[in-house]
Amino acid sequence: MNISRSFTLYMVMVCLILLGAASAWSQTNFSVKIYAEDGTGWTDSVVIGKYTSATNAIGDSISPTLVENELPPVPPSGADQAPDVRLTDPTGGLAFGQGVAVDIRNLVNDGQKDVYRLKFRRTDPNGTPIVLSWPSGLGVVSGGGFYITDGFGGFLFPAVDMDAQTSFTHATFNTLSGSFVDIVVGDGSMMRTFTADSIAMAADLKGKVGKFEKAKPISVDFEISIPAPAGGADNFYIEFDKIVTGQISFANDTDGHAPINISGLKKYTNAISPNLDSGVVVMITGNGNKGKLMKGKHGFTLAGSKLVKVATTYASQTLRLPKPNVNNIGDEMFLQPLNLSIGMGTGIGLPASIGVNAKGKPIIHHISYPKWKDVTKTLYKFKNVTILQNGTAYCLDTIKSKENIKMLKSLAPDKTVRYKDSPMLGNKLIGQLTALKFNMAASELGHTPSAGFRDLVYVGPETSWVGQTVDAIADSADKALACFGGLPTLPTNSWTYVRLADFLETLNMEFSGEFDTASWGGTNTVATGIKAVALSSIFESSGPANAPVVTPGDYSSLYEVPKVFGLSQNYPNPFNPTTTIEFTIPEDAIVTLRVYNMLGQVVATLADREEFSAGENWVELDGAKLATGVYYYQINVNDGQFQSVQKMVLMK
Repeated sequence: MNISRSFTLYMVMVCLILLGAASAWSQTNFSVKIYAEDGTGWTDSVVIGKYTSATNAIGDSISPTLVENELPPVPPSGADQAPDVRLTDPTGGLAFGQGVAVDIRNLVNDGQKDVYRLKFRRTDPNGTPIVLSWPSGLGVVSGGGFYITDGFGGFLFPAVDMDAQTSFTHATFNTLSGSFVDIVVGDGSMMRTFTADSIAMAADLKGKVGKFEKAKPISVDFEISIPAPAGGADNFYIEFDKIVTGQISFANDTDGHAPINISGLKKYTNAISPNLDSGVVVMITGNGNKGKLMKGKHGFTLAGSKLVKVATTYASQTLRLPKPNVNNIGDEMFLQPLNLSIGMGTGIGLPASIGVNAKGKPIIHHISYPKWKDVTKTLYKFKNVTILQNGTAYCLDTIKSKENIKMLKSLAPDKTVRYKDSPMLGNKLIGQLTALKFNMAASELGHTPSAGFRDLVYVGPETSWVGQTVDAIADSADKALACFGGLPTLPTNSWTYVRLADFLETLNMEFSGEFDTASWGGTNTVATGIKAVALSSIFESSGPANAPVVTPGDYSSLYEVPKVFGLSQNYPNPFNPTTTIEFTIPEDAIVTLRVYNMLGQVVATLADREEFSAGENWVELDGAKLATGVYYYQINVNDGQFQSVQKMVLMK
């Protein structure tokens, strides 16, 4: 450990050299000076850094200005206490003694994370706060991740991105023992994960769970200007073709007319006092509640005259799309060239036989997920109440007291019952492993800000998994779900399927948060990042992080509105006991869809005058209570605008 008493060090910053167009980062030698002042005229500084030549030995030096030495003890506190700032190690593992002014850590690998504890004390216990400052441009230094944290997991203040700002004011504590911040330096790659329940419950604007949001405008932002007539006006009238919320203001107005807020109106008339002069322009900015360009008529009156219509100028009109949901990412992933070594392309469990049963038949414990609909069908079911995959965890050897030996496309939570007639619905291991693989795929395919979630290394409290990558953990979980090992046997043989599911849940939650998007528009949906790898308490980087190499799929089947109505053949067909029925509509419409037996009797109503969005839609039929046989399903759109019938076969 290299240590120094000098506070007159010059700042040294060694920035990354970017080679070509590579987007990967790698940690390089660097040092950064951090300044402290308390408003009394006192200033001081410390230096943090990483060097491959640092040996962590007291007395070693990197250069004449980068020498580490132990500082003398902190002066006594009191009304006239001496201000102080110094560095220590929050883990207590490094030989800091009383603290140091220069802390240069040994740079070993690109995935390295270091935490520098900065302690400080101001001149007056009741004086101004401590202000810390540093150079700009830290985003291109070393791993790109520099953060000030409170050392308490964000209890006192949220993490501060030192690349986004160059100073921070700390006013929480007074004494040296209590006044500190931790400076975290490491992988600045922003990660994003989704919990199993957030994937399961994702819905479109109409509240339909499992449905992606159409790339169809839902409103319009606009700005229009309406000049007052030559003779002035004492009243103005506006009328739009849609409901508007916004504000009316007055330009070139010498009389100081106050702005007027409007909300939920299509028509508005207002008397004006004093009268508007002829040079005044009425400005209206707002939002219309439909996804089409604004139309309307506007005019003025003066002293009871007839309405005088004037030319209206639309300065801008911007159609606004709805915010997408997790289903947009899921459906898009299945249209991309999915890397079958990760993510949903492999499904969950093991796709190969793990042996044979007593009758010599091969045993396959696997959920293949050929379509995104199969994922959502597995994670969510509404049957009088919402049912999710969060029940008791177990492997796939038994379903409803029967031996399970076949590959499944999906497995709804109400069907995920280990023993027949058991009230314990759902299997948490299915839900959490599905979410983990979704998160791995989303990271690799460019739907989150950074690739490499699968390569993160676990460093959390569960010692059985420490040092393993997310990819390796998912592989073990696949084996566990397939009843083919996978559960840790060390340090003790205490791992169960329930404990494994709970563990996977902590991984899925680490970078989860409110859903928002960095980009969308009927193309690649990219969710915003939640937290940098350097700020994770359970993960560390395994090396350089890369921006995702995005190969978008052909999303036309998702976001292009069909030109005609259509009713597709159900799949699978024949089926037992569930099947999916798809239909397309070129516009939002009221749909009724019923199932009939051979006698023409209605045996199921799948949609009863229900509104569906333009595009592809689907409903599911559960034939568990129906007899084997031939059935017909009929769709009726907008009370007869479109009708169609298809035949299907239920075989039990």
